[in-house]
Amino acid sequence: MIRAGMVPMQPRELEVVVGRESAAVIMRTCGGSPIYVPLRVTGSKLAEMVGITAAQKLAVEYGGETVWIPIDPASRPREQVKDLLRQGVEPREAQKRVGCSFMTLRAAQREVDR
Repeated sequence: MIRAGMVPMQPRELEVVVGRESAAVIMRTCGGSPIYVPLRVTGSKLAEMVGITAAQKLAVEYGGETVWIPIDPASRPREQVKDLLRQGVEPREAQKRVGCSFMTLRAAQREVDR
C-alpha cells in the first residue's frame, strides 16, 4: 500500500533512471513494495543489488526518499500467458509453462479473445 510520503514509480521511469537491466533486477527483487533510497549508497543493500553506479543514479533522483517499486510487467503470470497464447501456444501448455492457476489462464484467454 502506498502511503503518504512515498513516491510511486512506473516501470519505464525506473528504467530511465537506472537502465533496463538494473530496473528489472530491482522490480524482480522489490516489486510491489517500498524501498528507502539512501543518500549515500556505498555499502547499501541497493548497491549490492544493482551495483554502485545504478544505485548512485537512483540516489541522485530519489535519495532520502521512500519509493514504491512497481512489479515487473514481465513477471506477471497473466501477461506471460497472454504472450504465449498470442504466439499460438495451446492454453493448457501455456498454463503449464507459466505455472499459473486455471483462473489466471481463463482471464488471459478472455483478454486475448477480445
